Amino acid sequence: MLTKSALSKIMLIKIKHGRKMKLTIPVAFIVFDEMLEIAEDWLWVFERLHPDWNKKLLKWKSDYVPLNNFSLREAFELIQELFYELRKHRSFKLVEVDTKEIYVAVEFL
Repeated sequence: MLTKSALSKIMLIKIKHGRKMKLTIPVAFIVFDEMLEIAEDWLWVFERLHPDWNKKLLKWKSDYVPLNNFSLREAFELIQELFYELRKHRSFKLVEVDTKEIYVAVEFL
């Protein structure tokens, strides 16, 4: 298992439009980690206050999408694992699109 110090800490989103606009947006991953942990804590509290909400959600959603044993907790865990897997590769470019006028890149540092 990798330690947190061995993971990427920042995602850069770079956008360039012609010669006029150049924008680089740094996104710290600690913000995502904290937000997901807070959301999981709120979900835990909500599950204690409304224990049958998941059944109601499954009943409501079953008309539109077939879901079996859906759980928001598992969805949050999946998102955390996705970010962990992306971050453990350290420095790489996830997306890089370059046309004559527009350049967009997402990279991890």
